[in-house]
Amino acid sequence: MSDGAIPEDARQFLLKTIDSVAQWEAVLYLRTHSDRATDAAAVAGHLYISEADAVPLLEALVRRGVLKASDHRYAYAPKTPDLDVMISQVADLYRQYLIPVTNIIHSRPRSRVQEFANAFRIRKD
Repeated sequence: MSDGAIPEDARQFLLKTIDSVAQWEAVLYLRTHSDRATDAAAVAGHLYISEADAVPLLEALVRRGVLKASDHRYAYAPKTPDLDVMISQVADLYRQYLIPVTNIIHSRPRSRVQEFANAFRIRKD
């Protein structure tokens, strides 16, 4: 399946909501463990990243209404039933079409702030 075969609503969800594959894997992890809140260290351990890297990733998902945070613990809690359905649909697509879904995530435009900052990076040419 090519990237073009992913339904447009799923594509738009990924482009607007998910910043990285690690962030999507955090959603899936917390969705699987939706019976309890989890701290950033546990999510970081699952993702093989540092806790310092996991916190902003999780906080972005809280701002976007995918997770809920309380006392430095995070839980899967989509703000609407439609969002929960979309996450379920994309999770199914991810299981079936890993490469096309990850390609969409990787194609997400960088923020203008990041692009501006990158303009000042010193590179070897």
